[in-house]
Amino acid sequence: MYTDLVEPLALDEAYLDVTDPKRGPASGTRIAEAIRREAREATGLIVSAGVSYCKLLAKLASDEAKPDGLLVVPPGEATAFLTGLPVRRIHGVGPRTAARLASLGIDTAGRLREQDPAELEARFGKLGRHLWHMARGEDDRPVRPDRERKSVSSETTFERDRRGVDALLAELPAVCAATARRAVRARVRGNVVVVKIKDADHRIVTRQRRTARPVASAAELRAVAAELLRHRVPVGRPVRLLGVGLAGLVPDAAREAQPALFPDLLVASVDPEAERARADGGRDDGEQDDARRSEPDRAEPDRAEPAAS
Repeated sequence: MYTDLVEPLALDEAYLDVTDPKRGPASGTRIAEAIRREAREATGLIVSAGVSYCKLLAKLASDEAKPDGLLVVPPGEATAFLTGLPVRRIHGVGPRTAARLASLGIDTAGRLREQDPAELEARFGKLGRHLWHMARGEDDRPVRPDRERKSVSSETTFERDRRGVDALLAELPAVCAATARRAVRARVRGNVVVVKIKDADHRIVTRQRRTARPVASAAELRAVAAELLRHRVPVGRPVRLLGVGLAGLVPDAAREAQPALFPDLLVASVDPEAERARADGGRDDGEQDDARRSEPDRAEPDRAEPAAS
């Protein structure tokens, strides 16, 4: 353990504040390298990591480092890193907000930061000023170790993009099995199944279905996820990432009495993408995205990799 300031995003993704580490050098880069090395040696798993001075940039750097890399964005390089970033990848931007920004000719972080923050606030409320600060690399959200679990999920980033629904259906068993294992470890079931894809241009689409009863098994997940892929997920573009999650969590009574095998590893978590797309009064995904924009602390987000800030 390098720090007690760990904010889980999913069972295998988290923000770490290593400003004052418990061991090792006071260097986010060296700690990220150590975590990647130790994870590979202990489990054989690959880990990508992003290192920067704030959560926004650490998360974006981690995304760019996928599937097995490390990217550092120091303060002096933040402006250049953000300039060409599609506005849809900024924390707080959902599909509807992205469309509204595009209608104003704002399609990158560089263009967003050129706007008058007062005008953005007039058009978008508090979210407008929040996005302006984000586009400037100004993110003062702290790492919060006490976030409540909202979902469990698993996703895979492909070495080669997958094309068409059949190719994605072939990948579903492994992803659903991984999500089911995580639900077992967390001793939960879910009322909502969420499917997420990311295309080669980093466009993210999430679709969800509320189930008649809480589910958790790989077979149940696969059945619902397959239906979503066939009928609700647009797969016209090459797909780089596929994820399946459970939201609307409830305790799994059958497993409540079973002790955790590794209790220290079972920390509360939030998967922002699945949380963003969870059922909310019957609204569709886009409506949910923008309905939450008054709470920009709910990040968007992606496959689980450590992001050190």
